[in-house]
Amino acid sequence: MIGTVNASESLITLAVSIMFIVALASGHLEAEALFDACELDAGLIVGGVVAAQLPDGWSRPYAGGTLLRLVGGLIMLLPLFQTAQQVGLSESSKRIPF
Repeated sequence: MIGTVNASESLITLAVSIMFIVALASGHLEAEALFDACELDAGLIVGGVVAAQLPDGWSRPYAGGTLLRLVGGLIMLLPLFQTAQQVGLSESSKRIPF
């Protein structure tokens, strides 16, 4: 199982790297846009480092199976909510423009 995860991570990294090189070579990334993206990336990295510490403290009180069920339920409910928004079934779809 570990080899499968590593292989999929490697393929995703390869695909992202190829698309980045294609975007650079085709001129879709300009110098100004690249510098703006670096600022955004730095913010994401700092936020990710800070936010990565939070789940450790939140998950300690739960057993592994309970936490797995909670995360699985969240992963299933979020797409259902987003689908309801797109179809117009949710009342909150009127407030969110996307």
